[in-house]
Amino acid sequence: MWRAFPHVLMIDATYKTNMYNLPFLQVVGMSSTNHTFCVAHAFLSNEQEATYVWVLERVRSMLHECMEPRLILTDRDQALINACRKIFPGAHRYLCKFHILQNIVKHCKGSFNGQDWEAFINQWKTVCNSATEELYKYNVLNLQRHLVNQQLTCMFSLSKYIHTN
Repeated sequence: MWRAFPHVLMIDATYKTNMYNLPFLQVVGMSSTNHTFCVAHAFLSNEQEATYVWVLERVRSMLHECMEPRLILTDRDQALINACRKIFPGAHRYLCKFHILQNIVKHCKGSFNGQDWEAFINQWKTVCNSATEELYKYNVLNLQRHLVNQQLTCMFSLSKYIHTN
């Protein structure tokens, strides 16, 4: 599958989910029909950059003469991001929407009542699903106006997060 669809990789580690309490790294690809498939997985002894580099070198060795990924999605694990830069320097790196949403829920949900939270999340999803850069900028401005109107404690953090990622 990876030879047919080498363009996108999603890389994520889970923690404390196995009897050895070792980080478990999953590398999955995505087909042109948005179906995911397993590329590789590994138990890690630690979450250091060198460990990620070693695993990603093994992953890259499976490519043979195929195209390298153009896009890699990860969480904000800096060691993993650095390893991706080293092993797949031509790939664009983005943060995973799922992990971004988890951070927003963690840091912002307490600032909203139920209906306001739903309205905010809908606006956030509109930002995430913007089809063009112009539409993205427009949607971010609308979201920021909503946050200013709410005078939320998470406003500054979210605004900073959007502009730095």
